[in-house]
Amino acid sequence: MTATLVYRSNTNANARPQRSPPHRQIKVSSRLAPQIYLGHISQPADTSAARPVVVKCAGQLQRQGPWTEWQAARQLRRVAHPNVVRVFDAFVQRSLVFVVMEHCARGDLLSHLVATQPESRLEQHHALRIVRQLANGLHFLHDKCNIAHRDVSLENVFVTRDGGYKLGDFGLCTRADARASGCVGKKQYVAPEVVSESSYNPVTADVWSLGILLFMLLTGAPLLEFASPTSADFQRIKAQGCCGVLEAWHMDRQLSVETKDLLAKMLEFEPSKRLQNMTQVLEHPALLGVENR
Repeated sequence: MTATLVYRSNTNANARPQRSPPHRQIKVSSRLAPQIYLGHISQPADTSAARPVVVKCAGQLQRQGPWTEWQAARQLRRVAHPNVVRVFDAFVQRSLVFVVMEHCARGDLLSHLVATQPESRLEQHHALRIVRQLANGLHFLHDKCNIAHRDVSLENVFVTRDGGYKLGDFGLCTRADARASGCVGKKQYVAPEVVSESSYNPVTADVWSLGILLFMLLTGAPLLEFASPTSADFQRIKAQGCCGVLEAWHMDRQLSVETKDLLAKMLEFEPSKRLQNMTQVLEHPALLGVENR
């Protein structure tokens, strides 16, 4: 497929979306997924400067109501972090929000694992290196941008050409400094309180989801299919704890004491007993000394 999106960049992050004369253009070359496209962004008069980007159609513009991807994109395009997918721009056409993001050449981490690892799991040192990078990215989002992700998963981690890891897709994000509501996220990653409580701390829920991601990198399987308290599987695993599951799977001896302790503290079913934020995650002995690249 080929198409061209022409729009004017809005450099004021607090301004309303502009419907003014064209300033930039994106030549769309292919579709990566529903509502997500690969293209090249350039000034209309200088196609030699084109760079690959991902363009996501984030749905109808909503000026009021809950936090939206439009609000997050406006905020994120002002900042940059090596472990967060860069947002270059956001614009509106025909009341649809489009978000222009960095293209990570090696795709998402889940597809990368399936293609390169027969058992879809990694050695401990490699898994910890990835999680340290993602914890750095989440710390930046939580503390510097006031954004909680709420959809941390292998599918939403992207691998750069030089082997770095970046967290992306901000479609379910919310304010980090306020209680959140609604059961959102991928079912294997959502924290128990997201399923069972009317409101929850989204930062602590992100800690759980990152813990599940680490568990999956180390074992190749999720801890739970869905963290519903009404499930017999949920009650059994809650009683065992994640370290009990590792022992039952005969995988506990492959991991250091520090790594098992990190998993246990990130995957504590009671949110008040869990590691509370990414600062505490990054300061855990399992991640101290782990290279960030």
